[in-house]
Amino acid sequence: MVLFLLSKENVSMARAEAEAIFGKGTLDENVLSINTSKNSDRLSYTRMILDAIFDCKSNEVEQKIKKTNWNKLIKGSFSLTYHKFDKEISHSLSRKYGGMIYDLLKNPKVNLEKPKTKLIAIERNNKVYFGILKWENKEEFYARRPDKRPEQMPITVLPKFARACVNLTGSKKEVYDPFCGVGGFLIEAGLMKLKAIGSDIEENILRMSKKNLEYYKIKNFKLFKQDALKINKMYDYIVTDPPYGKASKAIGVDLYGRFLIKLKKILGKRAVVVFPNFINAEKLIKKSKLKIVGKYSIYIHKSLTRNVYVLTK
Repeated sequence: MVLFLLSKENVSMARAEAEAIFGKGTLDENVLSINTSKNSDRLSYTRMILDAIFDCKSNEVEQKIKKTNWNKLIKGSFSLTYHKFDKEISHSLSRKYGGMIYDLLKNPKVNLEKPKTKLIAIERNNKVYFGILKWENKEEFYARRPDKRPEQMPITVLPKFARACVNLTGSKKEVYDPFCGVGGFLIEAGLMKLKAIGSDIEENILRMSKKNLEYYKIKNFKLFKQDALKINKMYDYIVTDPPYGKASKAIGVDLYGRFLIKLKKILGKRAVVVFPNFINAEKLIKKSKLKIVGKYSIYIHKSLTRNVYVLTK
């Protein structure tokens, strides 16, 4: 069993992102449990991933610790961090239970800075989860925000959100963005070692996207000029944030509806499409005969919420 400590900024999207890669799980507040042997370091709304050791009620922790074979689980030095609330660490419980484990080891070695085995305990709803840290999210999303790129456009998706959308496709090889703009989705896809394929109707936009991708040293990408309403090739995984219909000079106000009808024809497996909240997206999706398998909302500011739809045929 693997435990995912999800970010509380958007638990529903964090869960969907993890499950798109690792499979279905069960959720306890913001702790997601999935029976999987897969490894991945590409999640955006997950704070850390643990190999589960045990879970129990908070008043049963001492008993569970005594019954666990720590000599088998701990390799080299170790540390224990006890998370009592979302980001609050209980140093007293870390010391208490860490000391108990220390006493049960044959050759105990503690290293609080760089332990070989990092034990994590998470308390939620009077239940405690113990695990060994497999991965901790240290992605520098803030450092990659749009205003730090060589080329910029208004209303560009933020890196953390973009990565989550790419992950929601579930793709392991490549994704295609038919409205790639300056490359927000493509940058994150490329950094995750996926092939990033993008098109746009304007050549100047494609030049800007290319410059941004090269700035992040992404090599596995393909860009080409294409009217999104005239695509005639199938793509298994599509992730996109179409321009607002009222702002699209080339296509007009009915952009979304026409694109969704085209998407139904070219989609192989799964698409993730972002809509502004002032668009009646579900009506347009129903008309296109695509199926909604997930919907998640991200608040941007008082006049804009982005609605993310995961779609299949």
